[in-house]
Amino acid sequence: MTAMPGVLPRPSRSSSPPQTSSPARREAQGRRYSLPMSALSTFDRPYVVSWNLTYRCNLACEHCYLDAGPGKVLTPAFNDRSELPTEQCFRVIDQIAAFAPECVTILTGGEPLLRRDIVEIIRYGAAKGLWIVVGTNGVKITENLAQILLAEGVRGLALSLDALDAGRHDGFRRVQGAWENTVEGAKILTRVGLPFIVQTTVGAHNRQELAAIAAFAHDELGAKVWNLYFLVPSGRGSFVSDLAPAEYDLVLGELAEIQRSWASKMLVNAKCAPHFIRTLLTQDAPAPFPKSFGGGAGGCPAGTHYLGIRPNGDVTPCPYLPLFAGNLTASGEMGLREIWDNSDLFVQLRQRDHL
Repeated sequence: MTAMPGVLPRPSRSSSPPQTSSPARREAQGRRYSLPMSALSTFDRPYVVSWNLTYRCNLACEHCYLDAGPGKVLTPAFNDRSELPTEQCFRVIDQIAAFAPECVTILTGGEPLLRRDIVEIIRYGAAKGLWIVVGTNGVKITENLAQILLAEGVRGLALSLDALDAGRHDGFRRVQGAWENTVEGAKILTRVGLPFIVQTTVGAHNRQELAAIAAFAHDELGAKVWNLYFLVPSGRGSFVSDLAPAEYDLVLGELAEIQRSWASKMLVNAKCAPHFIRTLLTQDAPAPFPKSFGGGAGGCPAGTHYLGIRPNGDVTPCPYLPLFAGNLTASGEMGLREIWDNSDLFVQLRQRDHL
């Protein structure tokens, strides 16, 4: 097992609930499952904004694309560890809401729940009408926090679970106790009624139990979606061994079968594997995803339907890419709309005939 630099204390899981939410927030909660998809067919705005709010993290995952956490920074692209203060985060939200009000805004990290102002940021974004999702390792979730997130307008969370065995998961995440706390956090979310996705990164440590992880995510935890991530060599992921090409295709084929078996119960999809569509079409899997690969959609969505924001406000087509088109808070820089519409980087990515 990989040496683990820390042992995670088990948080207190129960406390008094927060004050009840406002009528506006309760109305927003009633729309939690009605995600608008009108932005999918054109390049005029992103339908997903992934915002890394912080480099701070309570885990030290060996594959972290952001090189987040307390350890030594291994790649120069992540030397700037600054993060925006609260008021500047509000100004970024203003830009997102003005340009792409229907997009899914993923607040992630690092571990976003380590920011003391995370509830303020969520509250402000929800009040602006954004579809807020929190990407977290799930370790810090308590009954009280889950109630607060629900009350403040969070539409869902994305949790990471990489093995059925606690030792293998903790070895991959490099902190003992991570598996136990993430699983308990997921069960809390189910009890509270806050939907969540389970995300698994495939590798040698879990290659043989993917179907079992999917079943565990649904049957034991109550996940609405299971996403299988494929390793991207970015950040610390640059130093992790990936699957062999032949194994890669076998996993995609197996994933199509898993998707078929859960078609009426749980959404199953591949992430960072846009050629999964080829497998689905070849196998004629009964999935909704192939139907959406038209009208400009399809392939990697970086710069066409998706953008990332770094903790310091830098804008990138994809969080895995150390390429930036501008900064949302720097004086004299383009704003979000101008970056999306006019920056050379984003314009080139949308010229699909050049690919």
